[in-house]
Amino acid sequence: MSRTSESVHLWPAAAAVEGNAPSIWNGLVRHPWRMLALLCLTQIACWTLMPALVNVGPPYDVVEGFMWGREWVLLTYKHPQLPCWLLEISHLLTGSFRWPQYMLSQLLVSTTFVLVYLLARDIMGSTRALAAVLLMPSIYFFGWPTPQFNHDYAQMPFWAGISWLLWRAARDGRPGWWLALGVVSGMGLYAKFSTALLLVFGGIWLLYDIRARNRLATPWPWLGLAVFLGIAAPLAVELFRLDFLPLTYAAHRNEWVLAHRARLYY
Repeated sequence: MSRTSESVHLWPAAAAVEGNAPSIWNGLVRHPWRMLALLCLTQIACWTLMPALVNVGPPYDVVEGFMWGREWVLLTYKHPQLPCWLLEISHLLTGSFRWPQYMLSQLLVSTTFVLVYLLARDIMGSTRALAAVLLMPSIYFFGWPTPQFNHDYAQMPFWAGISWLLWRAARDGRPGWWLALGVVSGMGLYAKFSTALLLVFGGIWLLYDIRARNRLATPWPWLGLAVFLGIAAPLAVELFRLDFLPLTYAAHRNEWVLAHRARLYY
């Protein structure tokens, strides 16, 4: 681990010693935000243009999302509908069903890159944080599947944002961080209900970490909780009105997957 850290910090020096390395590279490494911006622009350009030029039609999840987005419903039998609202907004702004969904997906992936960088920078410093984010595109789910915009990609920036805001709120303690945490946590549930898992484990960490636990003696965490409950309340009411159908749907689908697809995996 130490060798890796040392090599990361030696990037600028190594480039300077080689002599033939372009000065642009030196500038990007010395200014992580520039490298991060270049990464995001490359991600957006490549994974927006290539699918738009090659694919004859939108992926299945995108077609379903466009269908639900036109209705502006809060919740269906499967998921909350924030991703579908975003798809419909992209169509209303551009008038196209062809390419906006690809750009939308990459914008959310790039936002995830930025938020992961911010969290890693607070913990490890800017250079190591940059190294961590540069490795993220090598993960399968940040590459080939990204043109299929769905709830999984919609929740990514919320997961990264909740993690960063929780860290900053626990370390800084200022009210703005707790209020932002409440807003992002509440909106994350509208992206996908699995965001609740992160909130549960975030609450456990809040109780476990001494410094974070001490913040509970101030009013700001509770104000953030009130904001979260206010945002999540309409979703909870609609979930109750539908007799918790999305949860029963997920349970039945898992049973089917274990009974059928699992045979292909083991």
